Amino acid sequence: MKKMMIITALFFSLAGFAGCQKTETKAAQETSVSQTTEQKATIKLQEDGKEISKKTVAFKDGATLYEVIAKNFAIEGKDGFITKIEGHSQDEKAKKYWTFKINNKEIMKGAKEIKVKENDQIVFNLAQMQ
Repeated sequence: MKKMMIITALFFSLAGFAGCQKTETKAAQETSVSQTTEQKATIKLQEDGKEISKKTVAFKDGATLYEVIAKNFAIEGKDGFITKIEGHSQDEKAKKYWTFKINNKEIMKGAKEIKVKENDQIVFNLAQMQ
């Protein structure tokens, strides 16, 4: 009986130490992940090339441009494309549409298809298309 009590006590002691070790490791991993996944980019809004607004925004690694802009600006969209930002709407009759550049490169995809990267310089411009 005494042996059984010693073995049981030993088992619970080892289980307790193992549980503490996993918790500490998991907490350290979560801290490490949270420190490395938050990134920043700058988003500038323009209408006909004139600046309306500019923000430096934080986002998590892997976020799409649509997710990032929706979190930081009042937007509306259709079929993955942004149609209205901060009250400034596209006008199909006037052929005025939102386009965007990332790091001075014009992007021909929808905002839901683009992954934002650390230090990206993003410019949305509402302008007439030819």
